[in-house]
Amino acid sequence: MKKYYIILIAFLGCLGLQAKDMTGLKIYINPGHGGYDSDDRNVAVYPYAQGDTLGFWESSSNLHKGLMLRELLQEQGATVAMSRVLNRTEDDRGLETIGREASEWEADLFFSIHSNATGTSRRDNFPMMLFRGYTENPVKPEDKVAAKILFKHLIENQVTYWTQTEEYVVGDFDFYPDWNNAGLGVLRKLTVTGFLSEGSYHDYVPETYRLLNMDYKWMEAWHFTKAVMEYFDTEGFTTGNIAGVIYDSRMTRTESYVQHGRDKQVPLCGATVTLLPNNITYTTDNLYNGVYMFKNLAPGNYQLKIAAEDHYDRTIYVTVTANTISYTNVAMDRVRNTAPEVTSYSPVMENETDSINCTTPIVLNFNWDMDTESVQKAFSIDPPVEGNITFEDSQYRMVFTPTRPYEVATLYTVKLDKSAKHPGNMSMTEDFSFTFLTQGRNQLKLLAASPSEGAVLHYPKPTIEVRFDNVLDPVNIRDLIKLQDSEGNDVSINLRSAKYNQLGDSYGNYYFTTAADLKQGQNYKLKIDASLHDVENIAIVDPIEINFTAGDVSRSETAVEEFETPDMITFDATQSIGTTTAKAIRSTAQKLFGSASYNFTYTFNADEARAVFTTADTFGSSTVVDNTQTIGMHIYGDLSCDEIWLQLSSGNDTQEILLTNVDFRGWQFRETRLDQLNPGKDYRISGIKITRTKPFFSESGSFFLDNMLVYTSSDIHFIATSKAVNVYPNPASDILKIQSDTSVQRWTLYSLSGSCIATGSETTIDTSNIPAGTYLLKIQTEGKEFCYPVLIVH
Repeated sequence: MKKYYIILIAFLGCLGLQAKDMTGLKIYINPGHGGYDSDDRNVAVYPYAQGDTLGFWESSSNLHKGLMLRELLQEQGATVAMSRVLNRTEDDRGLETIGREASEWEADLFFSIHSNATGTSRRDNFPMMLFRGYTENPVKPEDKVAAKILFKHLIENQVTYWTQTEEYVVGDFDFYPDWNNAGLGVLRKLTVTGFLSEGSYHDYVPETYRLLNMDYKWMEAWHFTKAVMEYFDTEGFTTGNIAGVIYDSRMTRTESYVQHGRDKQVPLCGATVTLLPNNITYTTDNLYNGVYMFKNLAPGNYQLKIAAEDHYDRTIYVTVTANTISYTNVAMDRVRNTAPEVTSYSPVMENETDSINCTTPIVLNFNWDMDTESVQKAFSIDPPVEGNITFEDSQYRMVFTPTRPYEVATLYTVKLDKSAKHPGNMSMTEDFSFTFLTQGRNQLKLLAASPSEGAVLHYPKPTIEVRFDNVLDPVNIRDLIKLQDSEGNDVSINLRSAKYNQLGDSYGNYYFTTAADLKQGQNYKLKIDASLHDVENIAIVDPIEINFTAGDVSRSETAVEEFETPDMITFDATQSIGTTTAKAIRSTAQKLFGSASYNFTYTFNADEARAVFTTADTFGSSTVVDNTQTIGMHIYGDLSCDEIWLQLSSGNDTQEILLTNVDFRGWQFRETRLDQLNPGKDYRISGIKITRTKPFFSESGSFFLDNMLVYTSSDIHFIATSKAVNVYPNPASDILKIQSDTSVQRWTLYSLSGSCIATGSETTIDTSNIPAGTYLLKIQTEGKEFCYPVLIVH
């Protein structure tokens, strides 16, 4: 009797040590969607057209995974129910009905199988698990536990490329906050343990192609099964698997869809993978995924022999372990059996008189993918140019982009030494070279800006404008031209006021009005990014910063003319040339003082043009002036860069004195000294002349005049000039010279509004970068000061 008791105890002990299978477990599988209906998701990838049921549909992909999962679970002894086993419209069942059905069946575990989509251009790829409730407070805690286990297993997949691997297990209340805790429909009536799986992103196109491969979908089902094994602590698989991707080691996809990581490499279609010693061959499909797989292998050591057309064969040794997938992704090297050569290049001059844009990249196309290091060493350009070399189209194309534009009107010689080779270690048989001539323009130039450097800008919601020598490329222009305060903060602008390229086909401009008044006395900065470029891709190259101050430019002194009276200024066609229309009228559209100002408008039709306006005897209340005085006016400019001259008459003696160049937009106060008038005479303002100057931004112009002042001194005190100092040439273009009997200690160049433009002590002044206009040059010598009006033209 004792003997039999011992045997029974031993037998029961053996039963206790034996791992359990899934017998008795009830698993409910819901393959999401169904029936190619409106709530289904179709991704059209070549060779399948949109709507082709042979292509990718989430409904069919989910069903394939669900059916394979059912088979795997049943092999382990589980009882499986499915919400559908076909893909018809009638199989597209109500979500709450499915959840209720699983609950009434008293399933031990519920899976809703899906794949995800970003619906955006970002195109991520990673698994995501959703359970009912809040992420940190699930309705049923076991749902979150099971979901975390499945995520852990799915993320092990190395055949795909995950854009992120951090655990993404979230409650549907948090994921859909706008649904007021309604959550996912399929989970609403679910009372048993369960969740929804988004296994990967099917609108990430490399993944779309993988999801067209049945063995790839089987892998996801296999990972589901492992998750069930872990959750219920059942026995694992006694066999293992080998899976991977066959792809080219260097060739990259040329398609425009988003690619990440290894997915940039070209997967090889029709590659054969032979498993030894089993002597089983797997051929990768023609759906651009390169996936291969060997299932249910006994643990042990194996060989993979891989062959692909135009590639060298490879042999890989793999160890298979039970209950795992041995991931083996294989990069294949191409066979390159001819020498590399340049098949085409650019830029190409069409004839001897042709020339090339100074920013044009140099492009070399090859018959093979090239060894990038050897190509970079072999490449040269004469005269030397700094730049960056990049490679495109799987290294079949080399692109040299100059860091700065080429020099203008320069002949360049491009050479690629024959030492350049491809990865097969074969070099070019001979050197390659070509030449090109550059055009006469290599930089987008700023021609006018309001405000100018150092200017005082009238503070109430001013308009800022910059003008260039060509039409601007408007892409990102608001990000490339910004106004900032003294602390570097962006100043808000009125977006509706922002306009660009309003000057025709020859020039480009951009202007905007600030959203609020600027702060008086505060410093501001207009910043123009170096990458701002025109429609010919010519950039400004170097960033531009224009510093200015916000202030009140209005002068409160008693005005001798307030521009309130109508019909006191008329257009004089007899004195004008190259002018089609012109008028001066009392206007309330823009004014600084009183009720009105005077608006001058004109249209030119010739390069050499002027519009002359005569004044009535009542203008300025018959104010008379002489050569000891200064005239100042408030002017609302349009940045035309035309000149405003005053005509002053004393009997038959009429003199013209430049008041200002209209190199600003908005209100400014400009003044001019009258020391050029003949001494001892009294003059009256008999006319106002507008003279056209280059650049010709527009055929028409418009400006306003308000309160005119007359006084005997300006804001800057100047001592009378002397023949002891001579300034020439005047007008000046690129240089201005000072000739003095005594040494020059200091000179200062002022704008007519009193702003310091430049200062120094040398006797030759570089004026090439100073905007065209009229300035006052103060010169300090030993014990004396002299002042000269200077006209700068370009």
